[in-house]
Amino acid sequence: PTFSPTSKTPAPSFSLAPTPCGMKWHPNKGKTICTNDMNYPPFWEFPDNVDKYFYDSVEECCQGVFGTPNCPSKDDCAPTASPTEEPSAEPTQAPTDCYGRKFHPNRGFSICSNGMDYPSSWDNPELKDKYFYETLEDCCEGLFGT
Repeated sequence: PTFSPTSKTPAPSFSLAPTPCGMKWHPNKGKTICTNDMNYPPFWEFPDNVDKYFYDSVEECCQGVFGTPNCPSKDDCAPTASPTEEPSAEPTQAPTDCYGRKFHPNRGFSICSNGMDYPSSWDNPELKDKYFYETLEDCCEGLFGT
C-alpha cells in the first residue's frame, strides 16, 4: 500500500496589526492579564483559534477573557522608560472576584496586586498594616513612591 502525502497546517489568515506596534490584544499565557506582546503559544494562531484568543482592543480582550471591559493589562506599545508588569488599565469598580480585596506587593516586591498570592504571615495584624493598602495608588505610593 502507498500513502498520500499529508498537507501542512495552513498559515494564519489574519493580521496581527491593529495596534500601533503591530499586535492584537490577547490574554497572557496564564490568562491573568490582557497584553499585546508577542509571547503566546503558536497554536493560538491556528485558524480555528484566532477568534478565541485575539482581540482588536484591550477592552475587547478584557470583556472576552474576564467579562468586564477593564482588567489588568500590559501594553507593549506604550512608551515607558523600562518595561513594567504593572497593569496599564485603571482598576474597575465593578464587582469582580477580587472586589474589596486590599492591595499589597507581590512576592518579588515588583508590582502591587490585590491577588491572593502573598505570604500567609502577612495576615498577622502587625504585618497587615505594613503591607496592605486600600487602593492601588496607595500601594504604589507606599512601596515605590510613585
